[in-house]
Order: sequence, then structure tokens, then C-alpha cells
Amino acid sequence: ADKNWQGKSITNFKNLELITGGYVRLEDSLENNLEWSGIAFDGTAGEELAQFQTVYRTSDAKYKKAKADSVNTMPVIAMAVEAITNGNTGKFILFGWLRNDAFTLDPGSPAYQS
Repeated sequence: ADKNWQGKSITNFKNLELITGGYVRLEDSLENNLEWSGIAFDGTAGEELAQFQTVYRTSDAKYKKAKADSVNTMPVIAMAVEAITNGNTGKFILFGWLRNDAFTLDPGSPAYQS
């Protein structure tokens, strides 16, 4: 939910200027499965996308599944943080953390696109 600051929601700001020592905090200790925290944006799916599907951006500004076996479907630029049906708008994360208890990755280890 948007935070109220001096009568405005954070979405009503054109710019966010941080003074010396200022920062934006991203929560990295996610308590529940399928939670995420990070820098996100809304985009349109160019095909059916599952939650936490890695994506690339097409020339018509849609997001499709990234696949490492073709330069045409790379590079990975974001990850869908929710299931999104073809042609619909959903939320994508550019940078941050996520928790999916079904993943078999070691925390802190690199993950590679396949």
C-alpha cells in the first residue's frame, strides 16, 4: 500500500531526492513463502508467465520468458512476481529478494538462466 507522507502518497511524487545519508530500504528477511521485496515496475506479458518467471523485453515492449538457448530471448532483465496472463499487465521485479521454498538453490549462491 502507498505510504502517506505530508498528505501525498508516494506514487504522487515525480522525483525522490535523498539527502546525504538517505536511503531506500529493501526488506531482505522475508518471513513467508512467495514474498518478495525490491525495485519493481508494471509491464505487459507477451505470453503466459508463472510467478517468479524470468523475462526479457521484446521490441514491442512486452515481457516474455527468457531462455538461455537463444540470444533472441536474452538477456534476463526482470522476474514476474505474480502469475500474469498473456496481454495483461502485472508486476515485475528488477532488483531485490524473493522467497520460494520450492527452490533448491543455496542462499547467496549464483543462479543461472537455463
